[in-house]
Amino acid sequence: MTIPWKSQPKTWRDRLYDLAMSFSKIVANSLGSDRASSQREAVRNLVDETLRIDAEVGMWQSSWFTKEYPQLQIRCGCRCPAALSCICSVPASRFPNNDFALLQVECWALQLLISNTLSKSLATEDGFTKSWITQLSVRSSHIACYMETASAFSAFGNTAQRFCGITESLCRTIFPSWTLRDYRGISNGDE
Repeated sequence: MTIPWKSQPKTWRDRLYDLAMSFSKIVANSLGSDRASSQREAVRNLVDETLRIDAEVGMWQSSWFTKEYPQLQIRCGCRCPAALSCICSVPASRFPNNDFALLQVECWALQLLISNTLSKSLATEDGFTKSWITQLSVRSSHIACYMETASAFSAFGNTAQRFCGITESLCRTIFPSWTLRDYRGISNGDE
């Protein structure tokens, strides 16, 4: 059996989800530590590896914008800490198409998951300044706001209507919706 990427190159979404899979492996591997000393080391490793993945998400997003949407001329105004990737994009009202909207929201969902993971990990860890943890919280809040604003874009228009059946747009909103619910502390059945 051949690897499908040899005959057909990965899409931008494939590459983003590769990063999401790498991130999930990092989190899964960090959960197995029991001893206090190794727990501290596991948290440090989780933070280091999470920041590495976040930087890769930033590079992915920059490449995607540059190669696919050079006309957008996105300016950074997020003032994220230097260790974190930029969360800037164009305003949702200027999203060029549905594919852009869906992929941008999926990218933000991964960045929100990364920010939440860092916030939860660092909440019990000494050595990180309160201002850094506060900046993570502000970053998460901004990402959630961007995602909620973008969900009004037409790509998401029919996802709330269950009678439409399963559509690609519906499937592509599962990860972002779950991430937002997790960020907001909403569990199944809570609405």
